[in-house]
Amino acid sequence: MFRKIVRTLIVTMCLHFTASAQVISPFVNHLTMADGLLDGVNYYITRDSKGFVWISSLNGLNRYDGSEVRQYTAGNGSDEVKGQYVQSKMFEDEEGNLYFTTYAGGINCYQRATDTFEAWPLPDSGDIPVTGYHAFHLGKDKQLWVLVNNKNVYHFDIETHKYTHRYDVPVETYFCHLATNAAGEPLFSVSNDDQGRLTLTHFTEEDTSQLTSILSFNGTPLKISRLRPDGDSLVWFTDRRSLYAYHIKEDRVIRHFVYNASGPLTEDALEFYNRDTLVLSTGAAGLYFFDCRRNQVVSKVLPTNGSTSNRLSSGTVCAVNVLNDGSVWCNICTKGLDFFHPGKTKFTVVNMPESLAGKGGSLAITSLLEVGDEIWCSTKFQGILVFDRQGNFKRQYHANSPPALRLPSNTVRLLFLDRKKRIWILTNRGMSVFDGRMKLVRPDEILSICQLDDGNLVVGPRSGGLELLVQAPGGSFTSSPVENIDKKSHYVRLWMDNYGRLFGNRNLIVVDVISVRDGFKIRQNIPLSGEVEFLQEARADKIWIGSSQGLSVFNASLDTASQHRFTRQNGLPSNVVYALQQVGNAIWISTDAGLSRFDLLKKTFTNYTTADGLPSNIIEIGCLLLASDGQLWIGTTDGIAMVNPAHIAEYRIPALTAITNIRINDVVPGDLVCSRTGARNVSEIKYLKLKPDENTLSFSIAALEYSNPGASKFSYFMEGLDDDWIDAGNNNFIRYSKIPPGHYFFRYRASNSEQTWGPVKTLEIFVEPPFYQTWPFYTLIGLVMAMLFWGVMWYRQRKRMEKERLATEQRAALEAERQRIARDMHDDLGSSLSALSLMTQIALSRKNGDLRTDMEKINKSALEIGGKIREVIWMVSASNDSLSSLVSYLFSYTTKLSKDTNIECDISIPENLPEIRLGSEVRRNLYLCFKEAVNNALKYANATTLTIDIAFAKNTLRITVSDDGNGFDPTLIHSSSGNGLRNMQERMRQIGGSCDIVTGPAGTTISFIVSMDKMIEVRSGVGNGDLRN
Repeated sequence: MFRKIVRTLIVTMCLHFTASAQVISPFVNHLTMADGLLDGVNYYITRDSKGFVWISSLNGLNRYDGSEVRQYTAGNGSDEVKGQYVQSKMFEDEEGNLYFTTYAGGINCYQRATDTFEAWPLPDSGDIPVTGYHAFHLGKDKQLWVLVNNKNVYHFDIETHKYTHRYDVPVETYFCHLATNAAGEPLFSVSNDDQGRLTLTHFTEEDTSQLTSILSFNGTPLKISRLRPDGDSLVWFTDRRSLYAYHIKEDRVIRHFVYNASGPLTEDALEFYNRDTLVLSTGAAGLYFFDCRRNQVVSKVLPTNGSTSNRLSSGTVCAVNVLNDGSVWCNICTKGLDFFHPGKTKFTVVNMPESLAGKGGSLAITSLLEVGDEIWCSTKFQGILVFDRQGNFKRQYHANSPPALRLPSNTVRLLFLDRKKRIWILTNRGMSVFDGRMKLVRPDEILSICQLDDGNLVVGPRSGGLELLVQAPGGSFTSSPVENIDKKSHYVRLWMDNYGRLFGNRNLIVVDVISVRDGFKIRQNIPLSGEVEFLQEARADKIWIGSSQGLSVFNASLDTASQHRFTRQNGLPSNVVYALQQVGNAIWISTDAGLSRFDLLKKTFTNYTTADGLPSNIIEIGCLLLASDGQLWIGTTDGIAMVNPAHIAEYRIPALTAITNIRINDVVPGDLVCSRTGARNVSEIKYLKLKPDENTLSFSIAALEYSNPGASKFSYFMEGLDDDWIDAGNNNFIRYSKIPPGHYFFRYRASNSEQTWGPVKTLEIFVEPPFYQTWPFYTLIGLVMAMLFWGVMWYRQRKRMEKERLATEQRAALEAERQRIARDMHDDLGSSLSALSLMTQIALSRKNGDLRTDMEKINKSALEIGGKIREVIWMVSASNDSLSSLVSYLFSYTTKLSKDTNIECDISIPENLPEIRLGSEVRRNLYLCFKEAVNNALKYANATTLTIDIAFAKNTLRITVSDDGNGFDPTLIHSSSGNGLRNMQERMRQIGGSCDIVTGPAGTTISFIVSMDKMIEVRSGVGNGDLRN
């Protein structure tokens, strides 16, 4: 009798917990054969340490990275799974290799570095093949526990690849489960057969003991369909209708949950979500999360009601797998997978009554209202739904309710609570008031309602204008139009601020600011672009106005200059803004693309959508409500959600990120190998060494995060090419073309669905330079250039030496010839002219007068010829090639020429002249210029004083001839009669010098200037070599 009472209490308690369990609305992702799965039977799913998800199939294995499915079919190739029908999850060793079993192929190992498979089956026993492999545990001792032939348990050493028989199961079974202690040591294994019998195998240091029995509850035998060990003495299991716990030490079965909906519990869907929570799948009602410690179903995930974004695609879940990141993967029988992450879900969906379950869009919420301890929700098609603060449905008001509670229509547009706690209900067929009973106040459609400071109500009828609603002493209501308001204006929203101003949303395009105290005069118009959706006051007397063009904020003064507008460019999910609710330092904003939270301090937006658990992304006007207990209620077009704004958990599962494909020159290479480790698996390559012509690289990157794979973002940075990180958005394909030779580090990362960045991964890349850009080539070129340079310099030196030798020979020959000419002229022509002079002197001694005159002319000519010959001899004689010789000759010439004149001659010569050799051309031109200047002064200047100044300073020779005569006309220098003057300038130009002429009534000064460098150049030009002795 006591046991029966206990059973009744347990059943009652569980049913209550089931009814009160919160419905979560996770973002459910779907993966089918259309997405690349080999087939739709996927019982075993594992996420490895790198982040890849491995999915079993009947004909092989699938690897999913969040973007693509890679198939590994069954076959005998190195890249194929050995055997069909994958029979276990995957177990990973320290090197990242994955072990699993197939039905007849034995133990398979996926070798990560090479991206290949290897298998080790047991040898067949005679003609009977060994089949039924099922791996169920990998110990720290590197022993893989494997069930073979449905009854023999072996240890497989993953290092030696040897099998060791461990024990046999008394009855055939398809699955085993091992319980271990905190150190990972085995405690016991459990299994069940087709008859539902439980086999318990205990392990001790000395022995292995087994017990097979049929468990029963209240004397009724139980047929176990699925089981899971928990700790060292507890086993959870299901039959077709209930969840039980078997306490091993007490040998007692307790029933914890009875499933009373249509369809049975699924046989293969019992899994631990975490240490305290089990996940059960049902035949039709979706998933249940059962808290083992609190002994209740705490949440549910429902099957589709037409929407598949936040519901399971079917209630028939054949298998459930909880992965190491907390994501839940469900095999929808033969149709593929649904998967979601409960940690991504931030909102709790309010339970709808059974009569409305599955109605989808007909649950569109139009407004929310807090009334005492209840939340009233108006809907577009279902009247009014009333819930308690925990979200449990209490009652419904609709057009078919009893007369005292009946609504004019099921289409309710707005709920309004006045100061007398009366609820005003605006429908498309009239307005009612509820104060314990429903009373129809007006039969026409009212668009808006607001209570004034004096307690009266003002309404905006669809017919136009505004009307005052006043309650008569008998309880009835009368209305009268507001005179100052245009009867053709339609006010779809009315609202009073703290300053007693009435704001009216007129025709959805303009906001009127109406002074009630002044007889409803319109004091101001606020024109806005787009349709105006709502008006509200929040924080620091700011007026917020939402429209189809964003969110506008004004100061309390409504000065348009103070307006600030937020749009999608600022972070809003949409420009269509419907409602607003302030919660602390944040403003919650509803749009047609989800919910947004605006941080008033940081000035940033955080957006939430169905991916975060909202039933729908469309949250219309009046559908945000902050209840007095701090819960934020959100009404959508597909149901109601709740959240505590102060306790929204961030989703922190990181995106691990991996390269899944590399293309070189836009082609997938067949022999890509890591140049450092030898790994052939693209995801394991850490270093690439490429040839010079392999310089166009493409990468496909996977985020490896599965809460909402399509929302992950990517960024990358090629160190050595890029200046900074590049934001790729949702694009996971990256291409670099014509990469110059060099050493690079390709760094990449991805975010999870909430834009939290994962760790940075790096691929080192070295593009070899062509041979002509390598150091050996540079060295060779350097040697060749050095040899060429040496050869050129040797050749130039040789040519220079040859040139100098020839110049020396030419100079010697020239000087010899000059000496010969001088000797010949002196010996021959000089002696002849001397004889001529002597003869004329003898003739002159005679007395004949005529003869004397002629002879005097002959003598004079002979003397002039002799002088000129001496000048020529002086100019060509090499012994006179010095500056001192030139100065001495000029002094001698001037003295001799001036002694027979009445002109006083003053000659200034430096005491120490440098030893500089001059060429004959330099001496000749300087002498002729000097001679011309002196002769002109003596003959034509009518001067009394002639001054000669010879100076040498700063490597420059200056010879100045000055007289105190009457000067000459300066224009003669350029006239045809000034040949002598022009000749002097031309001669000085030829030797690189200059001739400066200054003349005037006080006399004439002529200066001949030439630098020693110019004298060297001139001399070198004639092959005279160095000018210095």
